[in-house]
Amino acid sequence: MNETKEKVESECKEKFPFSANISIPFECERHAAVISKSLLIEFNNEGSRLSSGISKFVNHSQNELLLTFTTKSLKLLRVNVNYALELVILKTMDDGNETIGSFPAPSPGRCIYGYVLFLVSLVCLILYHMWAFIPTTIIQSIGITYIPSKYWAISLPVFVVMLITLFAIFLYPAINLLLTPSLDHCSTVYDVHFNKCNLNDPVEKGIPPITDLPLDWVCRQLYLVDLMNETDASKNE
Repeated sequence: MNETKEKVESECKEKFPFSANISIPFECERHAAVISKSLLIEFNNEGSRLSSGISKFVNHSQNELLLTFTTKSLKLLRVNVNYALELVILKTMDDGNETIGSFPAPSPGRCIYGYVLFLVSLVCLILYHMWAFIPTTIIQSIGITYIPSKYWAISLPVFVVMLITLFAIFLYPAINLLLTPSLDHCSTVYDVHFNKCNLNDPVEKGIPPITDLPLDWVCRQLYLVDLMNETDASKNE
């Protein structure tokens, strides 16, 4: 049995000379298992550019996530390792903080806060209905004489609904119109964050950097390709 295992390992090393073994610790075994299953789904559904020519193994042991990559290309190994680590970081982010926290189920602290907030909301709703529907004479007979007038039980929700309606229909669109530049403004084409794409240096394999396509090139591809093809065809004829 051991000889067969060693033979398989030697054959894999001959086919895939470059390999990387990564072990990532987690707070508990459940976190490692969840991330392991999530990475398996991501790897099974990724494009051929990342999956071709490389073998990936994902597993977990107790509270550690185990990743193994084997490939013939060192560049492909680097790209896939970076991609896997970015996935792990994204899946372990908790509300913008770089700490391991919320997985499929919320953390215990968030569970407690959510349950307390639910109870407080339920109690406030019950008290509001008691204030709005129970006659004032019955409330005063109990000894509670310092509640506000029932007029506010109806007027306050109406005012809130009207404010939300006015904000959604008038104020929010007006803010968007003020912040949106005009169509002839240069910021609709270029701004301080513009990063021009170098079309003469295409990236083979790997993940290309984030860049912006030039507007003239986009217009040519969208509107002038058919015209240019027709012109070339007529010239050939």
